[in-house]
Amino acid sequence: DNQHQSALDVVDVARQRFPDDVPLLELLAQAQRRAGKIAEATQTLQRVAELAPEREATALASVAELAVERGATAES
Repeated sequence: DNQHQSALDVVDVARQRFPDDVPLLELLAQAQRRAGKIAEATQTLQRVAELAPEREATALASVAELAVERGATAES
């Protein structure tokens, strides 16, 4: 929907300015997920895991959730 896309656009502009900001990347992944951009959210979370090893477990758990969502969408 437009609201999710607008939020995604705003966060993406910030990410361009601060590409390695982990909290911002986590927010971007949430916005991507809500906008239905599962592949992009997965890539963003993988970047979080690379940049912040202490958050790797949480990021990878979120990647697993996205994979389940993607599978459910593919089956629909």
